[in-house]
Amino acid sequence: MSFPIRNWRNSSLALLALLVFAGQARGASDAPTELIPRAEGADEISVTPLAPVGIGGIGTLKPEEHPFPAEMWRGSRYDQVKEGLQRLQPSTSPSLQSLAHRLLLSDAESPSLEAGSGAELIQLRIDRLQALGDFTGALALIAVLPHGVMNETIERAAVEIYFTLNDIDSACNEAQTAISRYQDVWWDRTLIACHALHGDSAQANLGLSLLAERQVPGAPRFDALIAALDGSSKALDKVLGDKMAGASPLEMTLLAAAKHKLPGDVLPEGSLAQAREWAGDPRVPPLRRLAAAEKAVAFGALPPTELAILYRESGVTPEQIKTALTKGEAPPGSKGRAILYAAAQSTLDPALRAKVLAAFLARARGEGDFPVAARLAAPLIDAITPTADPPGFAADATRALLIDGKIDFAHAWAAAAGDTAVALRPLLEPARTDAVEDPAKGAGVGNVVLASLLRGTMMNHLTTDPITLTGMLTGLRDAGLTEEAHAIEIEAAVAAGK
Repeated sequence: MSFPIRNWRNSSLALLALLVFAGQARGASDAPTELIPRAEGADEISVTPLAPVGIGGIGTLKPEEHPFPAEMWRGSRYDQVKEGLQRLQPSTSPSLQSLAHRLLLSDAESPSLEAGSGAELIQLRIDRLQALGDFTGALALIAVLPHGVMNETIERAAVEIYFTLNDIDSACNEAQTAISRYQDVWWDRTLIACHALHGDSAQANLGLSLLAERQVPGAPRFDALIAALDGSSKALDKVLGDKMAGASPLEMTLLAAAKHKLPGDVLPEGSLAQAREWAGDPRVPPLRRLAAAEKAVAFGALPPTELAILYRESGVTPEQIKTALTKGEAPPGSKGRAILYAAAQSTLDPALRAKVLAAFLARARGEGDFPVAARLAAPLIDAITPTADPPGFAADATRALLIDGKIDFAHAWAAAAGDTAVALRPLLEPARTDAVEDPAKGAGVGNVVLASLLRGTMMNHLTTDPITLTGMLTGLRDAGLTEEAHAIEIEAAVAAGK
């Protein structure tokens, strides 16, 4: 595949002359050497006007995506909103994920009239979207920004998001376009990586040599990854060991291209960007991507449908499916979950499907991963006539359908479950919908949602504290967000074992 990335000059002597000339022109400057010739006029002083005050409220959500009212921050103090957004953390709660997505992507008035605060708010929203695993949302927000708002931080974020989403060509094209505007060596290393990823090891190695000649501070992990793509993996094994939790999306892309195993610290300690990149990287065998995909789905960084595809493509054998169908058994861990899911999907026999799904959901509930399993199982449960056999399955099917928002279908399964679903019955009543049309209510909804997200997230999970939950639900309902409150109530009840 051709790639329109600008090549360095073929002659190293010409490059050295250019380097010397650049050094003389800059004098004693310590600025990094430009490996790529800058666009004409790029070194001239330019002034970027401040973004308009209201720019911080730009959003991307369509009406059917339920954006919050434009007045959601009206009357709010910018410093308080800023501090609250900075504290937002990832959550395994689908309901909190949805609230955060809408909060950060709604088109709303900025909460302040301070000059320049709008541009700062945009940058903060992009940063939080990335931290929460909403990479497509962050990229969509960047795409609608006016030219005057763009800066190096935002453009670099776009490149990193493209790498996170395994779109190497877009990442490299963005870097190639932006390098004429920025001096940081990060851009030069990114284009070195782009050459390596597209098989041009000669250009990549030449770039590394030029950085070394300029005495740019080294990056051992990056250099070892580039060398690994050129066939030398000894340095990579020595540099990495079993640690890569702080790696960037670009470095994760290079690691996958080098066909190296995933270091053991990445999933328990690494970012959602790392999990998302690895889970979606087609160069990594599906079985080795399962654990990363499960983490990414749990935090909303990957759609459940993508995990379902990986489960099917992970090398499950006919013998493993047969054992799962006849005994409802599978090995522990990601591989076992893949076997049970593939077995359930492989059969149209309602009794056999119910038997395997019962094992799949019971295991997930015991391991604390029920929301992920519920969203995977719900479409398969839809095809089964509600039944009380095997014991306990009807109640778990009710829970799964409730988590997936299919309250109408959950009624029949709750009836089949009998006394085992008594605690779930109050949740079967649909939430009363109160659209936020009153400007007085709309003006406070941003603060209510932000407070709910901060109070409701405990160690990356939905809080289990009953007092906190009650306060959250009351605040959301008072703001007219009754359906959202009901969804949180369902999650909390299932997590509590009801």
